Amino acid sequence: MSCVTLRQPHASGLGDAVLCAESVIHDEPFAVLLADDLLRTEGRGCLEQLLRVYADKGGAVLALAEVASAVTERYGIIAGTRTGDDLWSIERLVEKPPPGEAPSRLGVIGRYVLQPDIFEHLKRIPPGAGGELQLTDAIASQISSQAVHGLVYRGRRYDCGDKLGYLCANVEYALEHPELGDDFRAYLAHLNVRKRRA
Repeated sequence: MSCVTLRQPHASGLGDAVLCAESVIHDEPFAVLLADDLLRTEGRGCLEQLLRVYADKGGAVLALAEVASAVTERYGIIAGTRTGDDLWSIERLVEKPPPGEAPSRLGVIGRYVLQPDIFEHLKRIPPGAGGELQLTDAIASQISSQAVHGLVYRGRRYDCGDKLGYLCANVEYALEHPELGDDFRAYLAHLNVRKRRA
């Protein structure tokens, strides 16, 4: 196994970050995993679930989660047709729509299986939301030429790009740690008692 590290020269959007990898991807399908989305499930992991859909249907496959109406402006939001229990055929993608203008409450979360022609779309699209090159916009431009599927992720998601989400992930993982969990739980109980006395 080999590992290649690439650095995005400027923070110009997720689409730009993916485009930086073109020289190492070549003509192969590939996966994008965003580190600030920590996904946890008891059974098959999210990427394995997406790869199963890809093996069956091809095209591009995106992980989805239902999001609150108030936070649609933080996500790419889909419109589409349900084709299975948790599977959607995506017909339209809107990057960061304001509440009330979102086509649904199904947002794209940080796991993607993509085809290499995404790079050509990334080179053609103009900057989108926030003046950045948006991966969502490039995927939206693919919809007319290839199938784009969405799979609703069933499992625990921690949005570690959000301060509270990051703290919750640390606390929950610490509580389950085989060596530290009991001591950490006792510390939290002590902290709670001390706070009530104050």
